[in-house]
Amino acid sequence: MGEELTAALDDLIDRHRRLGSIVPDYLRPGRDPAEVRAAIEALGVDPPDELVELFAWHDGLDADRWPRPPGVVGYPRLWGDVFFDSLEASIEARETYLNIDRVARATELSAYGTAGEDTWHPGWFPAFAGGGETYAVDCRDAPTRGSAFEVTWHPGPFGDPPLGRFRSLMAMVQAIVRRFDAGAYTWNPEVRWLDEDEKMLNRLIAAELAGAG
Repeated sequence: MGEELTAALDDLIDRHRRLGSIVPDYLRPGRDPAEVRAAIEALGVDPPDELVELFAWHDGLDADRWPRPPGVVGYPRLWGDVFFDSLEASIEARETYLNIDRVARATELSAYGTAGEDTWHPGWFPAFAGGGETYAVDCRDAPTRGSAFEVTWHPGPFGDPPLGRFRSLMAMVQAIVRRFDAGAYTWNPEVRWLDEDEKMLNRLIAAELAGAG
């Protein structure tokens, strides 16, 4: 397993520090790669090397230590509304997402006589879960293996289908670093939040989508 993703993630954290963000102070220590792989494989999922490398880099952000004065953000965000949770919490989140799908399909079948496609595929694992934006890594033996999908709830025929956003975690992190470098984010110390230049951010996201990550 290489360390290219680790270097890109370190670049992202460097951009936080340049803005005065306190988010880097709340990263948990990384996990042993063999332990990460074994935990995900125990779910019947075959993690790409980058997914293992992510949790070996850091085991998520420590939301329990995040300061929460009244009226401010409740958890640290890597960018946008993205939270990076621990391996164990991500495993729990995956089960929650699968259960949401099971309940949604049963409800749709009962109400409409048909059920929509899965929103969360069993072969996916959440790289970033717990925030307003959720990203899944495709762990299947498929052409999209290693790709990052943005998942928008709620599931079922009335929800938005998962969107293939980036061809890899590396491509995702590099794109986010480009957003920082373009000035799309600034740190707001009052609310401990990354303020966004929406016009610039929308242009960058449009370019990301046009290039498929």
